[in-house]
Amino acid sequence: MIIRIPKIISPHKNIAFIRYVRRSNSSAAKQVLNLKQGSHAKTLLFTTINRTVSSHPALFNDLSPLEIHWSERHVGNAESKLVFEHGWLPRCSYQMSPYGANARSHVVFNSETSYMKLLGSVEFEKCKSRALRFVQSSNSLDIPELTDQPFCLVPLQGGGDFNLKFSESGFDYIFGETGANDKLASALLERIEFENPGIKIIVTEHPAKKCRLSKPLSLPKHTHLIKATDNIRSIDLAAHKNCAGIVSVNSNLMHEAMLKNKRVCAYGRLMYNQNDKPVYSNLEGMLNNLVPDYESKINNYLSMLFLNQWELTDFMDPVLLHRMFSAPTSLTPWEFRNEIT
Repeated sequence: MIIRIPKIISPHKNIAFIRYVRRSNSSAAKQVLNLKQGSHAKTLLFTTINRTVSSHPALFNDLSPLEIHWSERHVGNAESKLVFEHGWLPRCSYQMSPYGANARSHVVFNSETSYMKLLGSVEFEKCKSRALRFVQSSNSLDIPELTDQPFCLVPLQGGGDFNLKFSESGFDYIFGETGANDKLASALLERIEFENPGIKIIVTEHPAKKCRLSKPLSLPKHTHLIKATDNIRSIDLAAHKNCAGIVSVNSNLMHEAMLKNKRVCAYGRLMYNQNDKPVYSNLEGMLNNLVPDYESKINNYLSMLFLNQWELTDFMDPVLLHRMFSAPTSLTPWEFRNEIT
């Protein structure tokens, strides 16, 4: 059987790869083009690091054995390791730490540190503007009898989300249990109902099939569920003018909502400790704006995120990559990236 290799592969109507594949690797290339978001990010990262190291082997001879992981699910007892995951803003960037991802990372918010000063107000606005380009949302979404009044958005997370296990949210025990998706949703809504002064609540089911509900939810008063099959995105609801804020355990949607200047209530840890949160800790506090200087705290927190995200091109630089492997906790990506000449 003769396999004809297409001269043009177009993943988008405005983008065309000319002679992208050769006969020897057409199957692999097609698989890469069709990878899901997470697998694609991992593939790009690992192949880039591998090529940089293999192209400059002598530079890395002085390193101790190092394990490189994507997420923490299969991290063993290696003496030296690095855990990579999706970045925060935008998600196509990367986070890296020898300790773990998100709440387990060495990167943690300290309200006494002026990250905004380290980044600079001009660069902050550039970073925020750039991040917003990756968070495309519809500001014109309207759902009759649902978005016509002020509401709070609750994006559901999966009960198997590794971040839940370390969230210190009071929901940690649910991680990995049988029926964890349903249990987490019920427990979360019960807590919100207890704190709710009467505002409408819109709950969105997680789009991933493994995170969806297996049975109907018992919805409290003022609460409405949007199923994943309704094809209504959480970010579109978050961007709506009547959205009064986001309530979550520790979803990354909270970060994207911050870009939209929306208030955020987080029950769990993310890139901060429970005793030093830049966000609200309960629904009533969020609705009544009970955190002093909330906007400046959020901007300072966003500055910390912008300072500590790695870009794919960073891993192409052998000098930067060597330093990253040698002293991962001592580097601030933004600063170090600008130091390399």
